[in-house]
Amino acid sequence: MKPPFSYIPLLPAAIVMVAIILIINCFRSPQSAITKKERYHGIVQRSSTNDTGQHLTVKTTLSGGKRATVLLTYPTVRIPVAPGDSVSFSSTLNLPNPPDMHENDYASTLRRSGIEYTSFVRPDSLTVTGRNNSLYWRIRRLQPLISEILKRSDLDTPACEFLIATLTGDSSILPEATRTRFSSSGVAHVLALSGLHVGIIAIVLSILLFPLRITGKRHLPTAVTIIALWSYAVMTGLSPSVTRAVIMASTIGIGFMLKRRYSSFNALLLAMIIILIFDPIALFQPGFQLSFSAVASILIFSIPLYNAKIKNRTSYYIVSLFTVTVAATLGTSMTAAYHFHTFPCYFILANIPVIILLPFILSGGIIILLFEATGIGCGAVCQCVDFLYSIIDDITSTVEMLPGATLKGIYFSGWTLIPYFATLTAIALAIFYRQRIWYFLSPLFLIMTVVMLLTTAPRHPEEEFFITRSTYETSAIYRHANEAFLITTAAPQNASSVIYAHQRRFGDYLSSRGIDSLRIAPDTFAFMNIKRIDNTLIYKSRSYRFIYTDILEPTDTVDYAVVCRGFKGDILDIVRVMSPDTVLLSNDLHPRRHDRYLDSLRRYNIPHRSLKKYKNTK
Repeated sequence: MKPPFSYIPLLPAAIVMVAIILIINCFRSPQSAITKKERYHGIVQRSSTNDTGQHLTVKTTLSGGKRATVLLTYPTVRIPVAPGDSVSFSSTLNLPNPPDMHENDYASTLRRSGIEYTSFVRPDSLTVTGRNNSLYWRIRRLQPLISEILKRSDLDTPACEFLIATLTGDSSILPEATRTRFSSSGVAHVLALSGLHVGIIAIVLSILLFPLRITGKRHLPTAVTIIALWSYAVMTGLSPSVTRAVIMASTIGIGFMLKRRYSSFNALLLAMIIILIFDPIALFQPGFQLSFSAVASILIFSIPLYNAKIKNRTSYYIVSLFTVTVAATLGTSMTAAYHFHTFPCYFILANIPVIILLPFILSGGIIILLFEATGIGCGAVCQCVDFLYSIIDDITSTVEMLPGATLKGIYFSGWTLIPYFATLTAIALAIFYRQRIWYFLSPLFLIMTVVMLLTTAPRHPEEEFFITRSTYETSAIYRHANEAFLITTAAPQNASSVIYAHQRRFGDYLSSRGIDSLRIAPDTFAFMNIKRIDNTLIYKSRSYRFIYTDILEPTDTVDYAVVCRGFKGDILDIVRVMSPDTVLLSNDLHPRRHDRYLDSLRRYNIPHRSLKKYKNTK
């Protein structure tokens, strides 16, 4: 059996490039925020809209001539901004905020996406100065147009949202429940554009262009397909997974036209090299890592299937789906678990039927696009797509509800990936070369992987208590074992939104401790080592008085006076009436009021601590 990696001359170049990127990243000097308000000019790379405004990713030039990528929060939808628009804005540039204790690390996510600064821009501080109408940006602006065409069709809303996500790459339109369901059933990769989607589109294009082949123009359909696939990659934003698939497809097509030998592994490495030349930071993105590891694993572990003597075509197709699914999971499971901390246990049950149905749904979506764009209704096709998506919906819902469908709270060191991939490599070499050394090393590396998983798993104390840094209220989280409570100054009518916000901000914290949800603690509450009586909280004999009105009640002893939003009196009155050991200034205080209180506490040498994320607090 000939191994797929027997001739890979591009491997040394790929290894050197990855090593250089890692070394440069280690020695890269940290950036500084730009606190002086300046005027910047740039081009919008991406834009997304929600109920509160727009989020714009802008490439701009700093005062020193350095290029930088900035994520702008633009709180208005009255002036829509599209990719390719030239904008001018006046603002300061902030570094992505590092997470507070136990918060999700949103800053690392932004850095992995290449975003170096964030900024809030007032509506009157940003101006659209022009629009780039080059071919590249015209293609990029097709994405919202395709979404609008699908929305005006006769598709049901769930099927329409699914098609928009799987054809354009805009998964933000999907409800949170849908994304969770697909993730829990092990088919979340269907929602992220990948080689699977590119392959389906290539097949549809080959069918549409088949008349050119029967006329004797063999190379023209291949050239048109390559151009169409690159246009699709540009339209979807040149994500690493789509770009990788299009480069590999282009290599196959060019090899076919030139009648040259084709190597899948060399095409994969060529795609890696090209992507990293133009976007070195892609190396650290989960999408890049998952895409390349999945394809490499499929190429290695699916090869034995090609030599299997299965005469029945249907049986061969089903076995190949099973083999490819398992191979892709071997290559991506540990990386996905490291980044997303979950593992779907029944991924095979959902993947095989979903992958069978997906080509028909995407083909139907392309037909709907063509008909709707020309003003021709296609109700029958819409009904077929709705029916097929309802099957996928039922499958994912059923798998999600199975007992133990998802392992959650998986946390381990990234170094564990090294012995894991060493295990896969040794197994592959044992399969193809059948040498004793690989039979010996395979279980050895596997044992090392298990040991590292067990030893690097985080250990947590039995209980924890901390005050969060919220913007509109003051809240504290108390956890004992796998139960967690939220103590908050928010009004009862706002409790659900506060719970939702905290579960999103502290999702990793809760998941790593096996907690499914937070519960609101009532005004009178006692559990284990914590007790609440109205606005007083006692944890392990230390008392916290939350002060959010101007009414000050004397008390016997207060360890911490937590000054919250709603108190507008003199900070020294709190010290005189309550005599706290320490005054805590909450994050929800108005910045000017916070600074005034801070100045008074410093002037009179009163023990204090600020909980605010604010540049003047040190």
